[in-house]
Amino acid sequence: MTCICGSERLMNLYGHAKDLQNWRIPHLHHEDDGYAPKIPNVCEGDDIDFTFCLDCGHIQNFKQISDEFLIELLGIEETDSALGDEYE
Repeated sequence: MTCICGSERLMNLYGHAKDLQNWRIPHLHHEDDGYAPKIPNVCEGDDIDFTFCLDCGHIQNFKQISDEFLIELLGIEETDSALGDEYE
């Protein structure tokens, strides 16, 4: 496999947890834990599994994710303010 930058220096990261993952999306003022959200080529459920380039940091096969997708996927409400100003 070769990265879009041309490098073949890739690393695969895999993790399996028992419902104890935590994620933050500061610009949407959202924080949650439990099962990982289903983000293609990155994570889902108890598993986090992705490959990234050691030269440029690009996550392989990753497609940009819109805020609208995240809001729908995670059920974020406009009034959701789980994160305080300290994360901005």
